[in-house]
Amino acid sequence: MSKQITIKQAAEILGVSPATVRNWIRLGKIKQVTRSGRVYELASAEINQLKQAINTGSLPYLKSRRNKQAITGRAVPANYLENKALVDFGESLMPLIRKLSKQGQLLVLLELYLKLLQMNGRISPNKTNLVLTEEWLAGRIEMGLYGGFAKEFWELCAPSSRNDLQLLREINSGYLQAVSGDDLLGLVYMAICSLRKRKNTGSYYTPSAVVKQLIASSFHYIDPLVLGSAVDPCCGSGNFLLHLFQFLKPRIVKTGLAEYEAELRLAGMLIGFDNDPIAVILTKMNLSLLFAHPELAAQVRIEQRDTLLEPNQNQYDLVIGNPPWGYRFTQAELQKLSGRGYQTIQAGGRAESFCLFIEWAVERVRTGGLISYVIPEAFLTTHFHHSARELILKSCQIRETAQLGMAFAQVNAPVITLIAEKTNRQRDLSELSDLNLSCFVYGKQRDRSIIEHLRTRPNITYLKDKADFALGIVTGNNRRFLLTSPVDNSEPVISGRDLLHYNIKECSYHLVYQRELFQQVAPEEYYRAPEKLLYRFVHQRLVVAYDNHQRLSINSANILIPKLTGVSVKYVMAVLNSRVVQFYRTITNPDVKVLRSFLESIPIALCSESEQKEVIGLVDQILMSKNPGQRRRIYEEIDQKLMDLYGLSFQDQIYIRRKSQTVDLL
Repeated sequence: MSKQITIKQAAEILGVSPATVRNWIRLGKIKQVTRSGRVYELASAEINQLKQAINTGSLPYLKSRRNKQAITGRAVPANYLENKALVDFGESLMPLIRKLSKQGQLLVLLELYLKLLQMNGRISPNKTNLVLTEEWLAGRIEMGLYGGFAKEFWELCAPSSRNDLQLLREINSGYLQAVSGDDLLGLVYMAICSLRKRKNTGSYYTPSAVVKQLIASSFHYIDPLVLGSAVDPCCGSGNFLLHLFQFLKPRIVKTGLAEYEAELRLAGMLIGFDNDPIAVILTKMNLSLLFAHPELAAQVRIEQRDTLLEPNQNQYDLVIGNPPWGYRFTQAELQKLSGRGYQTIQAGGRAESFCLFIEWAVERVRTGGLISYVIPEAFLTTHFHHSARELILKSCQIRETAQLGMAFAQVNAPVITLIAEKTNRQRDLSELSDLNLSCFVYGKQRDRSIIEHLRTRPNITYLKDKADFALGIVTGNNRRFLLTSPVDNSEPVISGRDLLHYNIKECSYHLVYQRELFQQVAPEEYYRAPEKLLYRFVHQRLVVAYDNHQRLSINSANILIPKLTGVSVKYVMAVLNSRVVQFYRTITNPDVKVLRSFLESIPIALCSESEQKEVIGLVDQILMSKNPGQRRRIYEEIDQKLMDLYGLSFQDQIYIRRKSQTVDLL
């Protein structure tokens, strides 16, 4: 008989959370399960087989999960470069890369560097059509100033076999159509590195389209002509530095400086750090391909260093990049980081790498300078990142955030860009007391102005400490407990898909209510409340319905019972279903999960008794109506009254309606 293990042990083996393991049990993905009360025991043999399937990427249901450890192998990141011909060329190299030894794979990068130099007329043409690396090593190619970069990289490749050099003949440079500034070397290096290595170190090289967007947005808030220094503290193969060079050089030249003087200025301005020695040399090689004067490329400060640990007292005008996230620190590393005084390390020694890089940036950027980062969207809402959010709010003014969605190939987690300006003083926490530190504001200045208006109205209140919240029933096994037809002693149970704005459809399931058999149950008084609100836990929009029949619900339909003095439950429901709140959610917290912390942050407009009665009267009409057209007309009438109660201008009302047009579930 297979050894039995706990859910926690299984989660550690699989590299997922205990909650995910429970979900896989419920879905039947894990079958060999025994249960004693609320304690599960799993077969270790099945868990080990599942781990192997995860590691090989053979489980289709894992491909859509946000599991950074789940896939291994090599792949060319299709969205890294905008030049799709180069992506195709990278794909064409994969059969060759698989034939080469580990050191020989690096030779591909050196050979490509030499070919790019040759294509750009930087070194003499290869008339003998031999392998350029071999020709250079034999002294038959004059490299000039580029020889230093090639030599530095060659030292990482040696010793490579004779067979590796011969196999480089298979590189068909006829298909190589590189444009100046394209990071082909980084593209191929990512293909060479195993995905597991990249994910364990938290390294995701940033797609060029994202890089260019963040650079352009950053220079809305800082004058490129007065920029003195720009550092990428985790530069990888240098994509941010390459595009900064291309963005800044023509603007500097336009001021009347000669090309040499412009490049000299850029050589002293651009700085990059990375702890990967190969990536550091690739950055130098990439920059040498851009500089018209290669002797200046050698002056750019590109260093192999542990940015977080090594002393650095310099101040920078711009800190820009995509800091690693999800990196697994060793205990020794955590001890060193704690010794350096990082505030964002959590109690118990837990740390998120990108939060540490945010803290590093706050310390190293000068007053008036910018921090421009690509980071996971989870930064805005997850409690674990609270200290980093607080640090940003205390020290900086948020200039801009933007949603990028799933921007990284094979990394199923949404990301954002964050641009923050360092202020000349730290704000006291008391100044932040009206801000919900669990959410930032997405969007442009117009969005932020409307959100600020909603939060600062004199007639605003919040549900925090003024409402009861309860989770719907977690059965632990929906297949067993949820019935599609009624049986003796069963009763209807509400699920998320039964909820519309305001109303509840006929329940899809029935349930025999035996509390002791379920995994998690709220106090019965919440299910049996005389009136309560139910909301969809997972949905793009906030969908809230009214129940006064004391019905049960499962955890896709959670419970909210407002307790605002003098405010009707139905009025609160109208506010939560309104376009104003839909807009507020889109801008401040667009996570598909509706968390209690978000509901508590929603500004609720209070009004006079007569105004509230008007809204409640319309709510009663929409609860009674079965006519879709009539329900929509009532919804629009409620929506207009609420926009007026929030004191929104006519222009802002139009803007909100355009951004929150769809009301699907009426």
